[in-house]
Amino acid sequence: KAASHSSIHVCGIVIEALPVLIMPESDLSIRLLPVLQSKAIVPFSLVGLSQSAGGQGDCGVDFHEFENFREHILSEALVACYKSSRVYFLESCATAIEEFCNAAPTPHIPFQLEAALFCVGSVAMDASKRALLVNATPAAQAAAAKASSLRRGENTNIDIAEDSKCHNEQLVRCTESLAKNPTSATSNPFSLAQMCRFIGKYANFYSKSPTPGLLDKGAELSLNSFNLAFSTFLDEKASGFMDEMSISPFAEAATALRNILSRSPAHFAKPQALSVLGSGWEKLYSSAGSTERINIEDREAICSGICRVLAALPPDQWSTSVSALARPTIECLEIVTKKADDALIATRRATSSSDDFATLMSVLTRMANEIRLL
Repeated sequence: KAASHSSIHVCGIVIEALPVLIMPESDLSIRLLPVLQSKAIVPFSLVGLSQSAGGQGDCGVDFHEFENFREHILSEALVACYKSSRVYFLESCATAIEEFCNAAPTPHIPFQLEAALFCVGSVAMDASKRALLVNATPAAQAAAAKASSLRRGENTNIDIAEDSKCHNEQLVRCTESLAKNPTSATSNPFSLAQMCRFIGKYANFYSKSPTPGLLDKGAELSLNSFNLAFSTFLDEKASGFMDEMSISPFAEAATALRNILSRSPAHFAKPQALSVLGSGWEKLYSSAGSTERINIEDREAICSGICRVLAALPPDQWSTSVSALARPTIECLEIVTKKADDALIATRRATSSSDDFATLMSVLTRMANEIRLL
């Protein structure tokens, strides 16, 4: 009851103690999971939505405090629930994701979907490893089950083959739900960022899962999300909300794409995939205002992923491919260099102002960033 209290300060005290109370294969985790999942939803009062639709009371914290609670306290309790009832945990989250993806759009749905994605993402390290055991030999599966029982006191008689199969199925179910009906996730910068974080965390699973086409779906979601992020969320309301967020849809989409490309570069070293990646890279330079919305770290992430793909090409294609990748950056650098010359001349005039010096520093920073990419 205390864990479901509307105040984050009150429920946080209880939730922080839960990991030591939840024992392996305990039904306590099954009873607690719905409560913890509800606590992962951003309090509607913090995002300007009515309280009545979600039945939430005053949470007593600001947006940053809530994110801190979720990342450092709630996530630990979610991991404990997962380790106690692995398959139930994933089935519950997959059902929620599927339901929210298929639901009629409302202002609250993206935040509920975001919470479900957060819950699955919080157990990504263990869940992806368990899911990939579906490809392992019986001996490797038995060794994994034994190691798990020694570390956590789990039942050594668990059917690890069936368990890993269920993990794989539920993670596939999550991804396919997002791929079929991405609107709920992409209509809001917060849910979009969390979806991309989910994809990035499970990139290793995508690269090795036996499910056909799953890797391509993850890559397509991350690339589309990146393009959508810097072409859609430009209004003042979205920008203000994104300033409050600790995660960025641009950064998470770039990281997800880098992770997927880096783990399976040969898979994307094909003409069609290279064409899509190339056009996406050029769009970063051709779209107005893209440099203001996308920082150098995000562009570095995408560039590093593409470079891994280019390295998987036959050696005789390296020179041409790298030149094509570098061309937009070099062209941009030429333009920026000219602007730097003009800005420097302006600062030397007798009538120069602080704005002229600010312009010069801005241009020099952009120049440094482009050189950094090269």
